[in-house]
Amino acid sequence: MKDKESLLRIKEFIDQTRDKMTITSIRSRREVETDRGVFVSEMETEIESSETKPENLRDAQIAYLLLSMETSIGAWKSALSESAITVTTFETKVKDLKKNTMAHLSRLIPKEEEKEKIA
Repeated sequence: MKDKESLLRIKEFIDQTRDKMTITSIRSRREVETDRGVFVSEMETEIESSETKPENLRDAQIAYLLLSMETSIGAWKSALSESAITVTTFETKVKDLKKNTMAHLSRLIPKEEEKEKIA
């Protein structure tokens, strides 16, 4: 019984904290390590607060996935620009990144909106 009470109390603290959170900035950093060096891409964006907390969290999660994808593509593009990877490797990585990002987005937003967000 005490464990159930502890879990309920923890959930209460989580809900209280979540209600106080407003995400306004998102940062992403990626590194691609090759024989010819390490290629780094860093990006940061600001995000407007939504009127409701659950919407703000959802928007931040979507923004993070999109920013992470673009940051990763940037790191791979840097490696490609330095001829550290082949065009085929770059294209495969980008294709995989977009596919994986789409899979994660599908858990957050309706299917119809997905393609518009990542295209």
